[in-house]
Amino acid sequence: MSSSKKSDDATTGTGDGLKDIAGELINRAFNQQDFDVIDKIAHPECRYSVQAQPSLGNAEFVSFIRGQARGMPDMRIEVLDAIEDGDLVALRTSLSGTHKGELMRTPPTGQRLRIEEMVLLRFDDDGRLRHYRQESDYVEMMVQIGIMPPARTGTLGMIGHAFSSAVRFARLKRQARRQAVSAVAR
Repeated sequence: MSSSKKSDDATTGTGDGLKDIAGELINRAFNQQDFDVIDKIAHPECRYSVQAQPSLGNAEFVSFIRGQARGMPDMRIEVLDAIEDGDLVALRTSLSGTHKGELMRTPPTGQRLRIEEMVLLRFDDDGRLRHYRQESDYVEMMVQIGIMPPARTGTLGMIGHAFSSAVRFARLKRQARRQAVSAVAR
């Protein structure tokens, strides 16, 4: 078993190991929006388990990434740790970006977001990705967006948060609709 902490190889795909291939996938697909890497690295029958969604295929995974990029146009994923053991690679990553588009059915807030993720990738004997499983701290993202109150918020704090959030999100939705109508009118 090998491990690397913030290894250049793990994020640039300059080596020959599976963690290098995993780093190349993350860097090119998420950070560069280069989806040709999925055809290069993933088996045609690869399955993706992300964000409590049903299992996705390659095309649906690309749609998932595009949706995240619409919500956070400056989205960046950094590989913090990479461990390779046989056909399995485990990554600890940091996802960051600014909430400038609809994300998690929430209108843009302009909030800077940062969460940690764990990604498990299983490869076949030919080095092709067969399964991708991503576990993210979406509860923390919902707190940062303002959907959920911070941890240890008391009952009155949660009631206050609910009311202020309802007002704030109604205002943000109206603002987003006005911007969409204005863009269509141009």
